[in-house]
Amino acid sequence: MADGQEIYLSDIFAALGRRKRLILGVVVATTFIGLIYAIFATPLYTATVVIRPAEEANGRGSLGGGLSAAAAMAGINLGGGASDKEEYLAILRSRGLAEQFIRENALMPHLFPDAWDAEKDAWRESDGSGAILWMKSRLSGLIASLSGDEGYNEGPRESEPGPRMWDAYKVFNNSIRRVSEDLQTGIVTLSFEFRDPRLAAEWANAYVTMANREIRENAVQEATRALNYLNTEVDKTSVSGLRDTIYGLVQAQLEKITLANARPDYAFRVIDKAVVPEEKSRPKRSLIVILSFIFGSMLGITIALGREAWLGTFRDNEPTVRAGRLDVE
Repeated sequence: MADGQEIYLSDIFAALGRRKRLILGVVVATTFIGLIYAIFATPLYTATVVIRPAEEANGRGSLGGGLSAAAAMAGINLGGGASDKEEYLAILRSRGLAEQFIRENALMPHLFPDAWDAEKDAWRESDGSGAILWMKSRLSGLIASLSGDEGYNEGPRESEPGPRMWDAYKVFNNSIRRVSEDLQTGIVTLSFEFRDPRLAAEWANAYVTMANREIRENAVQEATRALNYLNTEVDKTSVSGLRDTIYGLVQAQLEKITLANARPDYAFRVIDKAVVPEEKSRPKRSLIVILSFIFGSMLGITIALGREAWLGTFRDNEPTVRAGRLDVE
């Protein structure tokens, strides 16, 4: 197409008309691909549990400022306050809790179903792709050696069959567990997305139970250590005022232990338990087909106009009347 040649809307419509078979073919192909994906994509279900981090003081609120200051100087955590809430949420999102949950609930076969032999109750042995994996491992090792990557890890050894916990955590954190917080209300939503709706609901509820258990046990252990320390210190002093302060701290730790042992939902209060979802969350099959059709239409038009521009056939048929002129320099 020569420089300065004018292109009109009628030229564009005429070009599209000449390439209607090309456009139709692209639309049909992309829509068919989207339909195939929508049909064969694994349906996923999302189970959600709504929780609220505990914010009431676990001993600190009933104590005076001087006693709280003494506890801080001694390195004793009296509990309660916004810092505890942030810590609880950090634990809920932590890698350590996730890996412990994977181990205790035997999630590995569920996270890597293609590598697990249910009949033999063992990981599958390497198939014909073993040679390719070996070559890939050797090439990766060579590149890591040349680049000076001292932290390169070749992956699991033959003596350790099955996927690594590192890979399991990535799948769990990126594809299954999701934690979101409403900053205005403080409500936390914990969601588990999985292909089995029953397991998704069970895991969501069990994860909150485990988080409460771990935080509660840590609180009891911390308070117990503080008690042992305080009992030792009270025997070392004869100052009545200091002894009264230590006794106040001892009382606070005893209250903390009592509260932790008496309340199962120590860190997170469950507002709405997860139930087995009856409707899948993904894929949205009808939406996929519609978007595939739209994308195919846009792609087909683009290809058709690009081909017309490449061949210089926009102005093959000179119209007598033109409207909506578009000048192309």
